[in-house]
Amino acid sequence: MVRPNLTYIAATTPSAPATKKSNSSLKSSRRSANKTTRTAVSPSKPKPVSRTIIPGFVPDMLYLPRTVDAWPWQRTVNPACDEARRESNEWFYAFHPFSPEALRAFDKCDLGLLAALAYPTISKEQLRSGCDLMNLFFVVDEYTDLQSGDSVRETIDIVRDALAHPEKPRPEGEILLGQVVKEFWQRAIRNSTPAAQKHFLSAFRDHLASIIVQAGDRDRRYIRTVNEYIHMRRDNIGIRPSFFPGSMNLDIPMMGLLSLSIMLRIWSRSTTYVFREPSALLAGLVYSIADSFVSQDVASYNKEQASDDADCNIVTILMHQFQTDYTGAVEWVARHHAELERAFLSLAQELPVRLRRSGVVVTPYVQDQLSQFVRVLGNWPRANDAWTFESYRYFGSKGAEVQQTRVVKRTPKKIVDKNAAAAVPHPNAPVNVAASAIVAVN
Repeated sequence: MVRPNLTYIAATTPSAPATKKSNSSLKSSRRSANKTTRTAVSPSKPKPVSRTIIPGFVPDMLYLPRTVDAWPWQRTVNPACDEARRESNEWFYAFHPFSPEALRAFDKCDLGLLAALAYPTISKEQLRSGCDLMNLFFVVDEYTDLQSGDSVRETIDIVRDALAHPEKPRPEGEILLGQVVKEFWQRAIRNSTPAAQKHFLSAFRDHLASIIVQAGDRDRRYIRTVNEYIHMRRDNIGIRPSFFPGSMNLDIPMMGLLSLSIMLRIWSRSTTYVFREPSALLAGLVYSIADSFVSQDVASYNKEQASDDADCNIVTILMHQFQTDYTGAVEWVARHHAELERAFLSLAQELPVRLRRSGVVVTPYVQDQLSQFVRVLGNWPRANDAWTFESYRYFGSKGAEVQQTRVVKRTPKKIVDKNAAAAVPHPNAPVNVAASAIVAVN
């Protein structure tokens, strides 16, 4: 893949080499700044191949594409990783959310490492909130994974209330999520700007709403189309609220555009990226990164198919919709990721010029803030890829080997007793609330 010109992006990350533009490319950039940029991401059928395709066929050895080899952001870890991770885990363990067995499996996920990779330059206090947020995502997911749609709605209402009223004591007998969310948000507020908080609340509410939608799909074993899945996944993956710890210091008018109100809601229903208005320009940055996270489904597919829980996975959806096999689905994911990568890098490079053309006053201060924001977004694909192989979440102790070989042996399907959940809810939790069992990895 040819690496794009990174003149602007180089200002956002030390690892991105600045490249000189020729006069012709400068003229081309100016011309493109006056145009509406359209990046087609409509799902196209996997390209014809000479091999025989058996729809739905999953081979014994599963290939994982190299999606970030050309990504300009390099792996960096926040130096406060150990301290922030320890403090966050001690806080989280005090709630006694899981059984000892499930807690060991939770530790193997090493979500503190993910936070430290995702936010390499923020303060220790802000990284602590990043670790807390990763833990919060995990426990919300575990509590809602086994619940019916109606029960999920009740659980999500508790989370929403705790976010809206962090000063209010939680009701006696409430599940632990209310108190976890309250304490997370009280701490995060102390180290973030009002603008950053507003953006987080908007993004996290959308994430919570998507969990309810996913529960409805699960109740009826509904397999979405590719378009439907990508639209739902944008919020369900949780990447938008995950930008919050890295942007806690941002406090410019741009953040108001990132509330993603009417413009984004119209844009997110489309399968073509149209970047013209200021809010759509910023939406393009956010969602080109968010949509690229469908590639994470390839990493999680083996674990999910073994537990018969892969209906909400892009690999299953592609095989189902296009009557292709695992290889064809993975090839589609790799092409889709490459398209999104090009869209993000191109838009990030042209962003200041495009915003000025749209009437936004881009002062040196605003440009510096834009640079920080681009860095936060751009670092996530690299951080997530590194964590995928460095933690024990998906590949156990073989992560480094899989990262090199890009193949993993398919795990045979196993019967999972979801009634014997390894995770133990809060002592005051209602009977119908239980976190799902976590399969320990080797």
